[in-house]
Amino acid sequence: MKIAVCSDEHYPVNDFVVKELERLGHKVVLFGALYSGKAESWIQTAQEAAEAILHGHCEEGIFFCW
Repeated sequence: MKIAVCSDEHYPVNDFVVKELERLGHKVVLFGALYSGKAESWIQTAQEAAEAILHGHCEEGIFFCW
């Protein structure tokens, strides 16, 4: 399954979840701080990940908001 994972800030728990998803065989697509490596707008991050699901680029999403 292709899963959108987004966060407005980067924390170690994000890395743990992404690695676990990959270990389980999922394809992870990163958004926001997980993609850029810097703090991002929560609104922009969530919108981009949600649109990836809406348009069929990802099947599910995990949204972290700190």
